[in-house]
Amino acid sequence: MLRADPQRRGLLFAGAETGVFFSVDDGESWSRMRGGLPEVPVYDLKIKGSDLVAGTHGRSFWILDDISPLRILADGNLVNRLIPPRTAIRTRLRSQVMHSSKNIYFTVDPIDGGIAVVEKQDGTKNYEHLDIGENPPHGAIVYYWLADGEKGPVALIFRDAEGHVIATLRSNDSSLHGDSRPSAKPGLNRYVWDMRYPGPAELDASLLDRRNKPLVPDLDPQQAQSRCPAIIMSSSRSDPRLSPRSSGSLRIHDSRPRLTPISSNLPCYQT
Repeated sequence: MLRADPQRRGLLFAGAETGVFFSVDDGESWSRMRGGLPEVPVYDLKIKGSDLVAGTHGRSFWILDDISPLRILADGNLVNRLIPPRTAIRTRLRSQVMHSSKNIYFTVDPIDGGIAVVEKQDGTKNYEHLDIGENPPHGAIVYYWLADGEKGPVALIFRDAEGHVIATLRSNDSSLHGDSRPSAKPGLNRYVWDMRYPGPAELDASLLDRRNKPLVPDLDPQQAQSRCPAIIMSSSRSDPRLSPRSSGSLRIHDSRPRLTPISSNLPCYQT
């Protein structure tokens, strides 16, 4: 099974008995597409927008969200560069969770399935879906490429449409842990920004109760900007939008004035 990308000449995808392979030079050389896809026969491929859908034999179908990095990097210009992010839809998925055994949870609404809590080497926790498909991460997904020999550090700066800084994330910031810290390794990197304003830096100890969680305002869904100033001089725009099912206003979530009294400082998915 062979599919050619309709937007990038020379970008090919092939389904084989052991998975999916891709080529950026019109078939001269091929690389295996990993990202969590198991070694399974792939008998059909479909490119929809910027997503690649793979139909397997016996392991359901899988979706590789956003092949834009391959389209951009197919030109062979492997210098430090920021991949223009695609439109991000702001959603909130609510579900009821029941605890069954150690580190195993079950969701009952709106998605029925099991979730395992796995502790990573850096001390953070990751949630793995056991018997249901996994959706893309919530937030704006930013890809950037670092050339061989690049040592960083890397900084990601997110601004609103007026140029005001919302968040600055640095790869050498020891206060950030796990996936919240941008990677500075050579090659393709991905960062998921939650599209939220910074919360309060400190709270009175008497307020640290489950009933008194700090309020953190959501990003006003208008055009936002992301930059990598440590390595990239140009900037790109993301276009955060409300979920298509939402009937709310695009400005009702800007609650920064109400936070003034308590503020002090600033892969593949199976379906």
